[in-house]
Amino acid sequence: MKSARLDAEGYPTRRSGGADGPSSRADCLQGRGQSAANDKGPEPPNFEDSDGMERPTKVFVNGANVDGLSVGFKPLTEAWSEYQLDDGTIIKTRPVAVEFVRIPGQYDPEGGPIYIAKIQNVMAATAADSLRRQQ
Repeated sequence: MKSARLDAEGYPTRRSGGADGPSSRADCLQGRGQSAANDKGPEPPNFEDSDGMERPTKVFVNGANVDGLSVGFKPLTEAWSEYQLDDGTIIKTRPVAVEFVRIPGQYDPEGGPIYIAKIQNVMAATAADSLRRQQ
């Protein structure tokens, strides 16, 4: 089985997109209307205009809309998890935080504030050659 080369972000390094769809990070990003220079994932909301203050918002928790405060953040690391399936396919996944909301007046048993995280999952798959569509 020949394995595809992946770059540090988990995208294939070959540059020959075709009937199988995008085959490189640049091809994938171009399809989303982005450039390879801006491939850090979704940007967190910019709260610089609010002088670092939190923004009021509502979140859906346990079947009800709850008042919360959206807190600005910056990612420190966003690591990939890699899995090899029994059919030879390599799956890479990583969670990407979109928003963090603190619930005022709510605390965990240790006294820390309660946060709700809004997360999107990103996935890249590199299928074994035997599973690819024949051209």
